[in-house]
Amino acid sequence: QRYGEIGVESATDAEAVAVAGGIRRTPTRISLMDWRNTAIEGLIAMVADLAVQVPQTVGVYMAGFHMGIGAMYQISALQAAFPQYGIAWVQGLALGFKIIGSTQLGAGDFEGFAQFFFVVVAYVCMLTMVSLATTWPFTNTISFDLSDQACEYASELGCLPIYASIFGGGNYVGDTLQGSSFTAFIPALCAVCFYRTFKAGLYACQDFNYMAKSGLITFTFVFIPSAVLVTHWRAGATSTF
Repeated sequence: QRYGEIGVESATDAEAVAVAGGIRRTPTRISLMDWRNTAIEGLIAMVADLAVQVPQTVGVYMAGFHMGIGAMYQISALQAAFPQYGIAWVQGLALGFKIIGSTQLGAGDFEGFAQFFFVVVAYVCMLTMVSLATTWPFTNTISFDLSDQACEYASELGCLPIYASIFGGGNYVGDTLQGSSFTAFIPALCAVCFYRTFKAGLYACQDFNYMAKSGLITFTFVFIPSAVLVTHWRAGATSTF
């Protein structure tokens, strides 16, 4: 469609016409159209990423404002643990999927793209099983390791309530890092691994419009109502996470 607007069928034909002197401004017009479409698609892709990053940031500060430092610390520690226990393994795979997948689609190798996609998904499935095996049995150990700096709160009498709001103890009744919060972390970790993989597939397909629409719909009809409910019901760190 881009090259048809100026009377040629491909980039090679456009260059040939420019060399022959038939359309002297063809390369300039093609360059302008490419830059314009690249900028638009980049902004659309940014909308899709913002629809994911904004809720994460808002959730952390919302927990700190409504539930205190303990809940904020729990959510921040769990989000910081994502790369260490699974997402970092998916990052390189997703990058390779974007590059190889888009090359296959550009060459018209749709069957090869489908096969490569199944291989990637199978790898992520095995990765999630490894993540489950290396996190579920060691809930307490990982929780205390993630928040070892918070143990300093136990050294001062005035900070004991903050320590209790993270690890429990005393008269505190609520979510703890090593309890229900970490229980929610494990399925969330698996879901994020698959999300990163599927998003890489959409990037390879360059389906930015779908990504932006789905992101905005999820942000509007899932995150905002959920945030209102969590705030209204005074839910704990687990629900907010």
